[in-house]
Amino acid sequence: GQYRFHTFPGFCRWEHDLIAAMRNSGGILRETPDVFITSVEDGQETPVLAIEFCSALPAGNQAWQRSGRAYSTARSGIPYLFVTEIGGYELDAKRQKKAPRLPNPAVPFSYISYAVGSRSDVMIAYEMNPGADDLNREIYINDVAGDDLLKFIAAKLTGADSSASLVSMGNKVFSFVCKTSGGKRTRGSLNTDQWRMVYRSLVEDKNTSAIYRDFDIPWKKTLSIDVTDRFQRFLHAVEGVAVAVGSGNLPFCVVRHESVGRLKSILQNEYRDFFSLILETDFGTSDIAICWINGFKPHGDDARPDRGLLPLLRMLVGDRITVLTIVYGPATNKMVSKLLTSPRQLAEDNGLWEAILALSNFVICDSTQATNYVCQRGWGDLLSQPRERARALIPANEKHFPLSNCIGENDVDSVIHMLFAHVLRSKCFESMCNPPGGDWSGISLMCDKKEYRWLTLPRVSASGSKRPDHVIQVGKNLVITIESKDYLRNLEANIGPRLNQYCVDLFSSQPSCVRDQERQWSDHTDGFQLPEITYVSIGAFIETSYSDRNSALSHANTDAIFLISFAHETATVRIKFGSRCNAIVRSLLSTIALPEDLKIKVELIG
Repeated sequence: GQYRFHTFPGFCRWEHDLIAAMRNSGGILRETPDVFITSVEDGQETPVLAIEFCSALPAGNQAWQRSGRAYSTARSGIPYLFVTEIGGYELDAKRQKKAPRLPNPAVPFSYISYAVGSRSDVMIAYEMNPGADDLNREIYINDVAGDDLLKFIAAKLTGADSSASLVSMGNKVFSFVCKTSGGKRTRGSLNTDQWRMVYRSLVEDKNTSAIYRDFDIPWKKTLSIDVTDRFQRFLHAVEGVAVAVGSGNLPFCVVRHESVGRLKSILQNEYRDFFSLILETDFGTSDIAICWINGFKPHGDDARPDRGLLPLLRMLVGDRITVLTIVYGPATNKMVSKLLTSPRQLAEDNGLWEAILALSNFVICDSTQATNYVCQRGWGDLLSQPRERARALIPANEKHFPLSNCIGENDVDSVIHMLFAHVLRSKCFESMCNPPGGDWSGISLMCDKKEYRWLTLPRVSASGSKRPDHVIQVGKNLVITIESKDYLRNLEANIGPRLNQYCVDLFSSQPSCVRDQERQWSDHTDGFQLPEITYVSIGAFIETSYSDRNSALSHANTDAIFLISFAHETATVRIKFGSRCNAIVRSLLSTIALPEDLKIKVELIG
């Protein structure tokens, strides 16, 4: 059959908001995936699949940064895939391979336990990292999703049965879990045989508690920031009664119901207000999970990966267990006061507090920045209540062009991507593209009909230069670097030389991998020879006034600027060249032939 796709890049811009419908259908967090695919029938639009993409190394808290998207999307009844990579390496300061980076086994296992426990179509799908060496390719080749990923997507698009491909992907994920669990004698974490026992209990008995209840894995937490003496005492006492959830390295633990009485005594000693809050609570035979969140930076903003911590815990142990979350990071005094007086407003204003309150039964905030600790009830009791599962349904969207109040930096990126990757595809090569439309996991160069790629990109290089948002290669020896922003006021002064210097620094190192026309990546890049490259920098932003044209070039110190405006369902790109702009780039951008149906115009301005 034939399919027609209408795309609406960006969020908060549709006539009818799918995100709001998703939340009303049970997706209680604001976390949203990269892609929704919906079907339209009889004027109604129904989501059939959500997909998240990530090429970052899946290690540390990066591994669970997107767990909130998986938890929330699948809870709303929308099938969800997290497509990411395995086999990659961390690089040292000289961009030499330092060590393979792997997630804690509990993180990929959480997708299996959540799929089984919630009876949802949700899974992580692994692809091989382009920079994987021969050893890692051999180890993990059977763990990549491969054709199962394509079969699952095809089944969702056609309405066919997707269960076989979902089970097969789950089996591959569990194979990966076993390979990363450290063999048969692992200290502080479940070993391979124990993971197999947990998996068997999950599949046969739907028992999510086996991951912590069937084994006495000790739990201990290391602190790296200043905390109150009260919190320090509480943490030390809990370490004596808690067990780990699969791994002692994760920032959550469980106090089994046999030890809940001891936990209450500890709480009475250190947090009397909290003890009075739970005194009348009958936990019955419920275990209590405790999540420890070092949740905020000194100015009160949250570290984004922390938003995924509680969803990860819920994906592992389910929605019925009681969860106590203790926040000990430097939450501001104003924030702590708002937790006490207006928790729902706080959750609306802040994504991390939303996750904490929505997924916890009880919350303690003990911040060194606040005058006192605060105890509050969360809304986790609602998670275990029976609910009618109905997938989000909205009237069909028909307007393809973004509404004026929703236009932003994503639209600037989309226009740049369309110009270079599609309109000028025969004349240049898109080395890197800022999302939407690409990823910033690597920058490529085409040399001698081979694509060489540098992975694990730093945001800023040792010389203080800045990673561009877009990198375009023209011919063999010309590279265009582009910085995209929403408005000129957010475009950094003197950014042009910093964009170019970033590529100079990066390309002076050895590429991470290479592929030829057969499209198979290899880390054997010894034969690479960097050609002599000329660099051209461009600043791009949304045009708001005539003064932008006169001040932008000197402000940004770039070789050209793109002033982009959106009106009458058309994007207009006005290009202003600086006096030193390369003649090849001038010619390339001055003779753009645009398809009539693209709804983009290009104008040269003096």
